[in-house]
Amino acid sequence: MYSLKAFPFFATFFFLLASDLALGNHVCSICHHAIGYYNYNTLPCGHVFHQQCLAPWLPYNSCPICRTPIHYSSPWPNQPWPNVHNVVQNSWPNVHNIVQHHLTNANSVVQHHLTNANSVVQQHMASAQRLQSDAMANAQRVQAEAAAQMARAARRMSQEAQANARQPSHGAENRAQNSQGQNWVVIDGVRHQIDGPHMNVQIDGTDLIVNGQRFANAATRNYSIISVGHVNFGDIGK
Repeated sequence: MYSLKAFPFFATFFFLLASDLALGNHVCSICHHAIGYYNYNTLPCGHVFHQQCLAPWLPYNSCPICRTPIHYSSPWPNQPWPNVHNVVQNSWPNVHNIVQHHLTNANSVVQHHLTNANSVVQQHMASAQRLQSDAMANAQRVQAEAAAQMARAARRMSQEAQANARQPSHGAENRAQNSQGQNWVVIDGVRHQIDGPHMNVQIDGTDLIVNGQRFANAATRNYSIISVGHVNFGDIGK
């Protein structure tokens, strides 16, 4: 057991050990070397020391720089001083619990960020899938509209060819031309003569191809086919 006479020395020592302040780049007031975070003592007067530098001055119960006295009174009036070992244990924080607390907080922060990142990735993937689906639907709709338009154009050309066959006479000029086996493509009222006894018609996008002769953007305009022979519709589109 420690005597009450010796206790002030140990109480001073362990009280100084229990002080833990963030000192940054402070230096020891005795040796003037840099002080770390766990090997220093701060006296009530504000001077900071290395533990090994301050140890020889502890029996004097005063600051070695300014001689400020260090006084302690028992926090337990009318009771004996407690065991020094218990004082030290109660003075120091539970390091394991502190470390575990910070690790738990760090893990929670990491999990939170991972969850947010995963949510963002899932949202981007869903958005990309929606865009891809919309693009496919638009492409199919455009293809269907183009196919319907080409089918209507082919049907119109066939009907006009049949009407021309039923009415072969359109004046003296037409009869003379038809008697010579000439074929025509009429685009917006303008006639274009086509050579050959028959008509081979293809639609390439918006272009009209008749017997190898290409008429740009004719498929989207008002056109008709006049032929004295057969009208054959080839592959539509490419």
